[in-house]
Amino acid sequence: LGRKIHLDRIVARNSAKPVLTIDGLRIAEGSMPISLTLGDGEVVAITGLVGVGKTALAETLFGVRKPLTGTMTLNGKPYAPGSTGEAIAAGVFLVAKDRSENGIVGDFNIQENISLPFHRRMSRMGVLKRRIERATARQQIRELGIVCRSEKDEMSALSGGNQQKVMVARWISQAAKLFILDEPFQGVDISARRDIAAKLRASANGRATLLFVTELDEALETADRILVMSEQTIVGEHRNADIDLERLLAEVAGRPLHSAA
Repeated sequence: LGRKIHLDRIVARNSAKPVLTIDGLRIAEGSMPISLTLGDGEVVAITGLVGVGKTALAETLFGVRKPLTGTMTLNGKPYAPGSTGEAIAAGVFLVAKDRSENGIVGDFNIQENISLPFHRRMSRMGVLKRRIERATARQQIRELGIVCRSEKDEMSALSGGNQQKVMVARWISQAAKLFILDEPFQGVDISARRDIAAKLRASANGRATLLFVTELDEALETADRILVMSEQTIVGEHRNADIDLERLLAEVAGRPLHSAA
C-alpha cells in the first residue's frame, strides 16, 4: 500500500438521542419481529451469514419494500416510506450492496455520479449549478482520499476501492438523518476500507449510521454497537468493548453457546 496501516481498536460511543426507532417490524413470513433504536452519532453494524435478511431490512428502511408488520419513527415522527424517493426526501440514504448494478452510472464521471440524486438541491430555477456540483465533488475526493486525476475522471478509470469511495461520497455529501450502507467494504482493499470507516465515524454526528456487513472484522473496526441477525430477525446485541466473541460467533452461526467451537 505504500503507507503504514494502524490497527487500533475504536472507542465505542453511546448516544442518548434516538434517531430511528423500529417497533415490531417483520420483513418475512414466519420471522420474529425486529425492535431496535439507533441514536444520533452512533454507528451500528448488523452482521450475520449470507441470506439471513440483511439486505431485505436495508431495503425496507429505504422504501424499496414494505414490511409485513411493525412501525418506524424517524426523529420522533412516523416513518413509512412508500418509495426510495420518499426515503431520500425524509433524509434516509442507502449505499446499495452491488455498486455495479445499483450504484455506479458508468457513462458519468466522478462529479456527475456524486451529484446524481441531489440535482434539485444543487439547482436554481431548474438550472444545475455546476460550480456547486464541482466544489462538492472536490471536497469529497479530498476527504475520502479518492485516487484520481480530477473530478472529471470516468468511473472506469478508478479501482474498485475508489469506485466504492465515490458511492459513499455521493450519499455522505449531503446531510442525512439515517445513513445505511449494505456491504460497503465488499471488494475493496484494506486501505480503502479503513478510509471509508474513518470517514463514517468522523462525520457521524447529526445522524444515525447503520452498516450491514457479513465480515465480523468490518463490524469490529467500524461500529459502536454490533447486532447479530439470523433468520430475518435480530438475535444478539453487543457494545463494541470487551466483546464476548464466543457468544457473538455462536449467535451468527445460529447455535447455542455451549456448542460453539
